[in-house]
Amino acid sequence: MKLKLLLASAVLAASSGLAFAAGYTGPDSGRGHKPASGYTGPSAPGSVTTVAEAMKAADDTPAVLTGYITQRLRKEHYEFKDDSGIIQVEIDNDEWPAQAVSETTQVRLYGEVEHKKRGEREIDVDRVEIVQ
Repeated sequence: MKLKLLLASAVLAASSGLAFAAGYTGPDSGRGHKPASGYTGPSAPGSVTTVAEAMKAADDTPAVLTGYITQRLRKEHYEFKDDSGIIQVEIDNDEWPAQAVSETTQVRLYGEVEHKKRGEREIDVDRVEIVQ
């Protein structure tokens, strides 16, 4: 019985590394990230869909942005760009998809607008989805 338990634990430990995602692989990428999952349907009414809208939106406004993560700024902070502008986004390590994301990968970010000091805005990202 102990041998079976030990063997099962070893198999589980060896395979647990496979569950980690590749994460962001573009400039200043650092390490990979765990996969994220969640709701994939339409966004809530009243959510912003462009960087330009997010820059004018109230705090905690839902956001669904499609564009590119162009670079890592520091730890969990990245630069995001769409056709209307550039904004800083915060993506926790556990919010990345299983596939690698680089500066050429089109993504859809789900989150909310956060007001920062001096009137700056950023997106607190709840989920990153690769657009195919």
